[in-house]
Amino acid sequence: MRGHVLTSFLAAATAVTLAGCSDGSATDRPSATATATATATATTEARQTPVPRTAITDPPIEQAEVHCDAGRAVVADHNNEEVTVPDCEAVVIDTSNALIHLGRTGTLTVSGALNGIDATSLSKVVLDGDANRVSTPSEPRVVDNGAANSVRH
Repeated sequence: MRGHVLTSFLAAATAVTLAGCSDGSATDRPSATATATATATATTEARQTPVPRTAITDPPIEQAEVHCDAGRAVVADHNNEEVTVPDCEAVVIDTSNALIHLGRTGTLTVSGALNGIDATSLSKVVLDGDANRVSTPSEPRVVDNGAANSVRH
């Protein structure tokens, strides 16, 4: 008798365990309502999640001034800086990746690369470096010995 009770108990436990298994029929698939509800819930949660609002800024660019001595200014060792040069007869730029503001300039010679240069006026521009941009309202004579340079007036 004890064996029959144990066998009956095991059979009942197996039946309960197998009751949760699927046979792959269409009735075992979740309904469209359940899917739509889950999707709607996920969408609502996404809309309610706050977007972080932090100020991401670059560090301030260093400022530099180069003086004109005896009619000549040399901009050197000012990489990644914003440089101001007053009116000067001749300016030589031997730096790279800088933003340079010039006053009235006679001759500008650029041997650095990747500079953005604006001038109040220029008579002549000599570009020995590469990828420099020069902007001026005047129409200077341009000698371009480099590559990918531009002079806009």
